[in-house]
Amino acid sequence: MYGVSLTLPAASNVGMGTEPIKGYEALIFGWIGLGVIPELANVALLFGWIGYLAKEQSLALVAGIAGFAMSASAPTVYGVPSGDLLAGFWLWLSTMGVFASAACYEVMKT
Repeated sequence: MYGVSLTLPAASNVGMGTEPIKGYEALIFGWIGLGVIPELANVALLFGWIGYLAKEQSLALVAGIAGFAMSASAPTVYGVPSGDLLAGFWLWLSTMGVFASAACYEVMKT
């Protein structure tokens, strides 16, 4: 899901031209300025996967929730109206939510 989200258009009308910005472009250029807050969601997802694979479910859960919260802040941080958000953004956000849900399931299972 995550990889596919990087290939899809993520937002339109973001000031970088007439073409919608793709997910990988948002990932590359999002580290500039205040955009670092939602971009840290990608780092949180990485730490979540490390925790998940190391059987550290609590780390995976905290990282998953943090990643989802940070990714959900992207429209506000970047000032992009929800109507300008495209499939790539929604799939990226869904990836964070699915990971947080899976980590929650693993914590509850133990």
